[in-house]
Formats: sequence, C-alpha cells, structure tokens
Amino acid sequence: MIRRRKKVHRRTLSVETYYTGRIQPYSEDTMNYSQAKLQELARKDHERILLEEAKNKYESSFYSIRSKLSEDDEVLSLVSTEEQRSEVLKMAEDAEDWMYYEGGDTADLETYEKRYEELMAPAQAIFTRLAEYTARPEAIKALNAKLAQIEELMSKWETSKPQVTEDERTSVLDKVSNVRKWVADQEEEQAGKELWEEPAFLSTDVPKQTKSVETLIGKLSKKPKPKPEKKKKEEKKNETETNSTDSSAEDDSEAKEEKVMDDEEKSDEGLKDDEEL
Repeated sequence: MIRRRKKVHRRTLSVETYYTGRIQPYSEDTMNYSQAKLQELARKDHERILLEEAKNKYESSFYSIRSKLSEDDEVLSLVSTEEQRSEVLKMAEDAEDWMYYEGGDTADLETYEKRYEELMAPAQAIFTRLAEYTARPEAIKALNAKLAQIEELMSKWETSKPQVTEDERTSVLDKVSNVRKWVADQEEEQAGKELWEEPAFLSTDVPKQTKSVETLIGKLSKKPKPKPEKKKKEEKKNETETNSTDSSAEDDSEAKEEKVMDDEEKSDEGLKDDEEL
C-alpha cells in the first residue's frame, strides 16, 4: 500500500485586534505613570524600613549603654573616670527622653543616624579601652612568639635551604628587628598614658607589623634549589666514556687472545694429523 504525502498549504492572514467592554489595555502614557508610581511606593517602603531599623538601633543603644555601665562598673572603672561614665550615662538618659517625649516620633532617618553616632562615640571609646586592656598584651605575646619562630626558621634554612643566601636571611632578620623595635616603642608610649586615655595603639595594629616579613619569607621559600653544575656533569660523562672505552679495549684484547689460542690449537691438531699420516 502506497501512502501519499499530504500537501501543506500556507497562507498569510491579516489579524485585526479590537477590545470590547470597559477594560482597555494601557496606553504608553498610562504605563509610564503606573511604573513611576510603583517605583515611588517602593522607595517610600525602603525608607520606612530603614527608619524603623534606625529607631530600633537607637533605642537598643541607650538601653545597652545603661546596662553595661551598671553591670560592669567595677571593670569599667579601670579604663574610665567617674566623670566619663557619668557623662555617658547622662547622654543615654537624654537619648531616651528625646525618643519618647521630645520629637523622636517625627524625626527622619538622617536625624536618627546622626544622634546614634553622637551617643555611641564616647561610650564606644570606653568599651574599646576595656577590650584593649586584655587584647593588647595577648596580641603582643602572639607577635613575639611568631617572631621567635621566624628566627628559628632562618637558623634551619642555613642547612635545609642552601639556595637562600646569607644576605637574604639577614634581610628577614632585619625586618624582625624592626618589628621588635616597633613593639618596644609602642609599649613605652602606652606606659606613659593613663588607662582612661586614648590608647597608643590597638591590638588590631599588632598582626599587621609582620606582613612584609611574611611576604618575604613566602617568596624565599619558593626559591628553587640550584641545579648541578654543567662541569660536573661533563666530568662524569667523560669518566663513563673512558670506562666504556677501556672495557671495549679489554674485550677486544681478550677476543684476540682467544682467537690466537684457537689458531694454535688448530695448528697443533694439524701437525698431529700429519705425523699420523
């Protein structure tokens, strides 16, 4: 049975659209207006969210300040004066009054952000000094341990890494000496300050001092070992060739001697045969 392929006829149709009823498609102007309105609503929602977050942060800040001053008064007295703590506490109380009774409800985002910075600056200075009271000595201790490890490593490299020259190891040790001098200078300056004054340095400054020396050590550690000298390779090659030549000569000599002995034996056998004949 033979199946015939169906012939496909294609024709271009003209379509005309029209709408009935009260609902009509947006015009270009209407669409632009609607998009602008939606964008404006989204912007206002975003600002409202930011304002609520700023209010919550501001409110929690003065509660947190009062709580820390009350609970940690004994340790905070090590790094602040009575006058400093009283000033911070007064600022927290004033912040609470302003937010609840003096215009906090109508203040905008910029106002809340500015008042938060003004409130937290003196309080954060006290809390930072308290944290640094223990953090600085720990950071210095860790730094000195690292410097000792670097010095020990340079001593080991004298034998384990001959490719690192003495001048390069000395350069590393010079950087270590510079770091030790920085530590000594900073500790001396800090010793001349009262604990309630701005510290001479922070614990976060300490680890940064070994950045350059660690970079140099990383570079030197990747330095490849020196390759054997070409001269030594050639001498070894010549020795091998000489040994090979001597061996070949000995083999040739032995072969010649064996051949002579074989010829003599054959000659003797020939004489014996002649004598018998």
